[in-house]
Amino acid sequence: MIFKNRYKLLLVKVIVPIVLFSAVLALFFFQYTIREKKKDLRHQSEILVSVIGSVSLFDSKYSKESDFNNSSDVATIAQLQNAFSKPHVVRIENEYLIGVRSGLDITFLAHSGEKPQPVRWDDDSKAIPMRMALEGKTGVIVDNDYAGNRVLAVFQPIPNTQWALVIKQPIELFLQPFYMFGSFYLTFLLLLFFVLSLLFKRNESRHAKEAAARECRFQELVESTDAWIWEVDAGGVYTYSSSQVYKMLGYRPDEVIGTTLIDHMEEDEAEKMRTIFAKIVKERAKIVELENYNLHKDGHRVCLLTNGSPFFDDEGNLLGYRGIDKDITKMKEDQKAIEEMAYNDLLTHLSNRRMSLQRVDEEIDYAQRHNTIGALLFIDLDEFKNINDTHGHDCGDDVLIIVAQRISTEIRKSDLAGRIGGDEFIVLLRSLPISIEVLHAQIESLCSRIIIAINQPIVVHNTTHHVGASIGVALIPKDGSSSDEVIKHADSAMYRAKKEGKNRYFYYQSESKDAAGLTLLH
Repeated sequence: MIFKNRYKLLLVKVIVPIVLFSAVLALFFFQYTIREKKKDLRHQSEILVSVIGSVSLFDSKYSKESDFNNSSDVATIAQLQNAFSKPHVVRIENEYLIGVRSGLDITFLAHSGEKPQPVRWDDDSKAIPMRMALEGKTGVIVDNDYAGNRVLAVFQPIPNTQWALVIKQPIELFLQPFYMFGSFYLTFLLLLFFVLSLLFKRNESRHAKEAAARECRFQELVESTDAWIWEVDAGGVYTYSSSQVYKMLGYRPDEVIGTTLIDHMEEDEAEKMRTIFAKIVKERAKIVELENYNLHKDGHRVCLLTNGSPFFDDEGNLLGYRGIDKDITKMKEDQKAIEEMAYNDLLTHLSNRRMSLQRVDEEIDYAQRHNTIGALLFIDLDEFKNINDTHGHDCGDDVLIIVAQRISTEIRKSDLAGRIGGDEFIVLLRSLPISIEVLHAQIESLCSRIIIAINQPIVVHNTTHHVGASIGVALIPKDGSSSDEVIKHADSAMYRAKKEGKNRYFYYQSESKDAAGLTLLH
């Protein structure tokens, strides 16, 4: 009886508290493991969704891959399928799926295992996580997958696309540690504290290894693209940078981390970007196709196209931005070259005929609406044909280049000089609210300076050449309501100048101002 009482006392005072404490500790361990597993899956999903969304957004604008029939969606899916097929990139125990709703079906575009068959949208017994993600929801649940199996899955829609991401694992794999713990619970009750200590240490080590492995896997994923992947805190300070920054800006990732978004920009660009980023942070908005100029380590300018998304803590506080930068310097240079070809004369780099006519039409419209007056000078070179016939077109081209430079030197920055064909040039004097007398004085001064400048000797190919200039003047908007009409009238006045002896200027129509201008070299 005494033994029995002592046993009961021991049971009550020692064993029962130990059992209760171990049960509470076991419950805490279960909850901690579940929370960490879900947190781990959610973290994988957030990073993948951020990277996939940014890559998809960029590909939708700038994908040029002919192998994918110029389809940005196909290009992006091909990259993801390639990444999912590599065991060192994706975690073996998990299955990764990218899905989209296609009519009445859910179709799987990219996958880490065997390709699943499409699932009917109205079959609410299968593909529950993917269905919820395609409905715009985000979370971690235990439910049926596309094959009707119970799984632990994290699901999330992918921004800028109609796709959704699901990362899942069999429920048996998820519950396996709990089964093992329960089966050995009673057997190892007396060793509970020792076992828990070992488990906590092992758990700590496992998390460290998983963190290192996860960083390695996602590092390989982001390094597989030519884009620069980065992360900044809410103040714009880099906390992560992929190695592509070296190729773009000449800096190693460790040199970038700790600096800010504007530390590698010129002062004006930095001030502009500081204002833009502050507004984006205040509104918690995404960074969408933001062009910005950075300075390479060697000093030259690099144009980057930036896309990014904000990320938050569990309380909804903004932690920073994750994003992607693409070097579009070459594209901007090509675009500028195309614009040069479209609007500038390739020989003289003055405005070409198309651009000149457009600017004249704009000036006519402006003058009519604001009651101002301007003028168009039509300039034709005298004796230029002899240079072409005697010394060849290469020599003639060099003469035209020098003449264009001399004309540009004499006009105001607000005016326009253009070459509209052969040895014919125009000068557009911007409209001003001035009197006709003041305008005539300005025109006559400008015509005289241009004639004097063009008449100066021109030395090309070791030969001195002389050309003159005949100029016709039409007033805007008085002498025409369209560019064609104004140029026609200025051309008519120019021919009168030639007829009267060349190297001089005339206004269109004698009633406007029938006066010859300065005459040289006669």
